[in-house]
Amino acid sequence: MHSSDYELIINEIDFKMLIEHAKRNYPFEACALLFGKIKGNTYRVNKVLLAENILNSSVSFKIDENFLLNAYENAEKEGLDLVAIFHSHPALPYPSSLDKKFMALNPVPWVILSMPSLDFKAHIFKNNSFIEVHIVREEI
Repeated sequence: MHSSDYELIINEIDFKMLIEHAKRNYPFEACALLFGKIKGNTYRVNKVLLAENILNSSVSFKIDENFLLNAYENAEKEGLDLVAIFHSHPALPYPSSLDKKFMALNPVPWVILSMPSLDFKAHIFKNNSFIEVHIVREEI
């Protein structure tokens, strides 16, 4: 994995909401969908939709299909795109082999929060490689 010109912009309130969501779900993986706008290699988060990990697992996550369908329909009505997928790991914030499989199917940044260190990293799968995405935390 190497660094890039890819950038994910998220405001501090949404960032803290993801941390609290991960803390509440620990030791299980927490997950969320991040919606907003994509401009070139910049992914701006405008809306965070916290989701339930229906697997109740510390090594993988799955979001309910009806929840996903409703989330995508509402985002479309609001003119928003899926800009990132968030989940927490009980280990380092790097994609697992399972994550990598799903990242190839969902070519948006995958934001991973390491628990309990609270270290954040984001990666995207583009051009057959996993590229680190720079996370920009914005004050409101």
